[in-house]
Amino acid sequence: MAYRTTLDFDFDEPLHCSDCDWRGPAGDAMDFFDALIDVRCPSCDKKLGGLYMFPTADEVRREAAAGNPRAIVELGSVEKQDERLHRAQAAELSQLGQLRDVPGRRSFIVRWDLEEHDDDKWVILRVRRREIGRELGYWEGLERFRAVAELLARRYPGRVRELRPDSGEATTYLLGDRLAWCDGIEKINAQTFPPSTSVRLAEPVLRLLRR
Repeated sequence: MAYRTTLDFDFDEPLHCSDCDWRGPAGDAMDFFDALIDVRCPSCDKKLGGLYMFPTADEVRREAAAGNPRAIVELGSVEKQDERLHRAQAAELSQLGQLRDVPGRRSFIVRWDLEEHDDDKWVILRVRRREIGRELGYWEGLERFRAVAELLARRYPGRVRELRPDSGEATTYLLGDRLAWCDGIEKINAQTFPPSTSVRLAEPVLRLLRR
């Protein structure tokens, strides 16, 4: 079934709600979701229009080529996002040799920092304040978090206890608007860095020594 995109949405279309008598432009009645907008009365929530999907990059290009004025305006942003995506993919950590050595045999926590360099967001991996690797950050990049965690587990077998976002900003950038992912970081850590038998046995001993 064909669907409409936000490129077809008329923000200035006058709307009227028969339930509460609200009147206003369609742009004031937009209800945003992850992949679409719904048109509902801002006063009583009655549905006033259809669903409009956010366009894909290919749809923006096609509509711009056909002369859609809104698509032509958005085309610059689409090209910029594509260029950034290609740079991010090229900078991804994917090889064991891209991660620096961590001397010793002790286990450690890897901190997932988010820093701005050259007008872009970079993920900096640190162990005890020492950088061991970096890559460009992804908004809502939980799958990259998983991929990096798996690479760390292979690079430092049995030594990584946790991959931990080091700030609220780093966590927000990872999760974005997807509130359902709130426990995703903890699940990835549990699946990728299960506590070793030696750690489990040592913990009761350490508690006794601290008494």
